[in-house]
Amino acid sequence: MLIGEINKKQSKVDWVIESKNNITYLTTTVYPYLFNHYPRVIYKTIFFLLINPKLKKYLKSVHNGINWFLVEQTPVAKNMFGKHLWFSKY
Repeated sequence: MLIGEINKKQSKVDWVIESKNNITYLTTTVYPYLFNHYPRVIYKTIFFLLINPKLKKYLKSVHNGINWFLVEQTPVAKNMFGKHLWFSKY
């Protein structure tokens, strides 16, 4: 799946749902376009210092929200698992 604004650069997101031993696993992998035009060493530094920690926090909230909905069978409240600089309105 591609995310981002229409007619602009977009990031690729892969969602994989697997079932093993009667347990379901959700794996999300994001391939961000942001900063990928920089030299590899600079890109990796920016990614691991700035992007990756925020992305992990966001994906943890997404996974918690999916789990909440599946277990509780009730909608997830806005910012229920924390606010995020990129996606929440402060």
